[in-house]
Amino acid sequence: SNRFIGLKFHPEQLKLDANSTLYRPYMDFAREKNLVCLFHGGNSYDVVYPDGGIAKASSYAKPEQIYELAREYKDVPVVIAHWGGDGAQNFEKTTDIILQSLKNKDANLYGDISWVDCNNSAKPNLKKIIERMKNENALDRVIFGTDAPLGRFGGVGENGISPQKAYSNLIDDIKQMIHKEFPTEAEDIIDKIFYK
Repeated sequence: SNRFIGLKFHPEQLKLDANSTLYRPYMDFAREKNLVCLFHGGNSYDVVYPDGGIAKASSYAKPEQIYELAREYKDVPVVIAHWGGDGAQNFEKTTDIILQSLKNKDANLYGDISWVDCNNSAKPNLKKIIERMKNENALDRVIFGTDAPLGRFGGVGENGISPQKAYSNLIDDIKQMIHKEFPTEAEDIIDKIFYK
């Protein structure tokens, strides 16, 4: 059927803090219509890459800002896209925030794993996320996401690999890591992240 199932906000592109009161009318609408709200998640901390590049902490889309707004709308499911940015420290921060929201029962937070370990087929950070969430009985808060079709997943792809093949490779890498790291629970974990 042709219907909206959610709203996506990109505080970074809008240059509007994720905890701004200007999101309230949209959050009210989401509550009224039972919609999910997905927020672009940005870094809480700077990330320094091996090649010397730096991804600065977000000014607008930190998971803690998203959590602040989500606490005002604890009956609205709110997804933190990209598990809150890039790098181990940022992924850990997002995991902490989602688990805190569950412990406090003060927000209905989820995280999508789009772009987590995007350049590492071994998926070490994703393994840590799954491990922590599994240990806290919170795997239902981890969801697969694709993000917008950009970079290797958009246009004509990258390095001679089509976007469709890039997605297929990503899914295969995630499933292989889960089978390797969580062999006795692999199918259940895969079902929870991709389907349930």
